[in-house]
Amino acid sequence: MGLDGADDARALCLRRKGRARQYEFCNAGKGRLIGVGALDLRDVGMAAKEARRCVRELGFKSVYILPESPYEDRTLDHPHWDPLWAEVASLGVPLGTHEAMFHKNGNVGWVGAKQVAAMNIRYAPTAVTFGLGEMVGALMFTGAICARHPSLRVAFTESSVGWAATWFPFLDERWERAHVMAPGSVPSAKPSHYFQRQCYISGEPGEPGYWYGIEAGLENNLMIATDFPHPEVNEFPRVLDPLFDKRRGKLTDAHVRKILWDTPSRLFGLS
Repeated sequence: MGLDGADDARALCLRRKGRARQYEFCNAGKGRLIGVGALDLRDVGMAAKEARRCVRELGFKSVYILPESPYEDRTLDHPHWDPLWAEVASLGVPLGTHEAMFHKNGNVGWVGAKQVAAMNIRYAPTAVTFGLGEMVGALMFTGAICARHPSLRVAFTESSVGWAATWFPFLDERWERAHVMAPGSVPSAKPSHYFQRQCYISGEPGEPGYWYGIEAGLENNLMIATDFPHPEVNEFPRVLDPLFDKRRGKLTDAHVRKILWDTPSRLFGLS
């Protein structure tokens, strides 16, 4: 989360300062900008309180986490985190997940710090952390967390859409064979069931993954992101053009409307 070395209290202070600036920025948009509050997972109680503050005091429509545990002995599917998931669900807002480069939390963070950072491939860090990190996060949420918290809604962001179409058939197969595999908990329904019921995923404007997701039964779970205002995205202000292009393939106008408006407005409670 970019706060390595900070103690819990200092990290919370820094985050609150950032949220105050974010609140001012969104207010200047006169209703056209909505806030999403970042949560620090090092103290689950403080994270739950900050989620409550972001929603009830600042009016943010969502909160988000780095989907990696800061502790070696407690992955996110561990019951240790249940008070946070319960709090977010009770607030009626979605929980976003967003990866980051070069952090050292969790398995993906360890691989990124020890292996990927040494590669002489410029895009390797984002490919591994953003892609694999969200896939592992989806495994934990659909394999345990969503079953325990059926009203929790989760959004996976900036990792493309296409992986969900192939990852969940694979996870469903693993689920079906779980009785002959290693010890561990098994949810009562397939991972794809929990994803369809409670999860959402955003993709890039020009990627083919939207159609893959629709074919996989995820038509009502897809959204879009432009990555504004990151400087590496140089297509502004025409960044959404690929989605409207008549050469976009099999996507219909109804599909585009769902991706652009219907699904995100339902998820974030927009009117």
